[in-house]
Amino acid sequence: MIGRLFREIFHRRLAKISLAMILFLFLMAVLGAVFAPYDYNKQEVGPNFQGPSWEHLCGTDDYGRDMFSRILGATGTTAMVSILYIVFGGLIITVLLGIISGYYGGWIDTLIMRTGEILYSIPTLYLVLLIAATLRPGYNNFIYETLGWQWLAQTGFADLVLVFGAISLFAWVVGAKTLRARVLQIRELGYIEAAKALGASDFRIMFHHILPNLLGLIILSITSTMGFVIGTEIALSFLGFGIRPPHPSFGVMFFEMQSIDLISAHPYLLIFPGIVVVLWILSFSLLRISATDIAESRKG
Repeated sequence: MIGRLFREIFHRRLAKISLAMILFLFLMAVLGAVFAPYDYNKQEVGPNFQGPSWEHLCGTDDYGRDMFSRILGATGTTAMVSILYIVFGGLIITVLLGIISGYYGGWIDTLIMRTGEILYSIPTLYLVLLIAATLRPGYNNFIYETLGWQWLAQTGFADLVLVFGAISLFAWVVGAKTLRARVLQIRELGYIEAAKALGASDFRIMFHHILPNLLGLIILSITSTMGFVIGTEIALSFLGFGIRPPHPSFGVMFFEMQSIDLISAHPYLLIFPGIVVVLWILSFSLLRISATDIAESRKG
């Protein structure tokens, strides 16, 4: 089943292009942490506002920091948020809620779906912003004072967990509803009834018999929300409630260059990080299109 899915993905040109773009961005994130020419926050590594050159491929900012190193660092942050969401928000929260809701039905289905509808009816970005802003003081106190994990905050991972947690509270809704609809169809099929008659447990039926038939939809549900996840992280960081300096983030970079006069005089400060952000969102959008094609073909 999994092998067939990957064959279907690799037979689509858009999917191959999108996967190549995603691989390239993740390689930027991994290799950038090791081979970045400068520390992303080190000042005066070159003249202030120096344009692109062989020494500074993307130029320098107003503090003389190397923009190429900062873009690599911000790419690493986006990659970490993406991985956290894909593994926990997409593959665990969304899949679990979608399968459980569709398989059991009844009050469990009603509770999960009505909760999702309530969350979905509220402007999500504003709600994520509210949660990130209100939880941060208590969250920081818990990390710093209760646990004494200053090292976790110093690495920036504490900010990543807060941002990912706030986003995952709401990003599961659409994907879970899509999976639930498919599970409602699958649970009525003959082989599911046969498995029940043979005494298979609910866990085995859900994750051995039903889950393999949802792989295309799972990819679709994850890729459909990745643009929102990446954009929300950047927006939260831009507004000061996400990844905070000195840790790298595209949102922090955009905040530091929000002056129109600054951008007009030095457009490369916006162009280079903007290109990478567009690549992130475009790559997952192309993969979503391919996943949609696969899901539609399997319905037939």
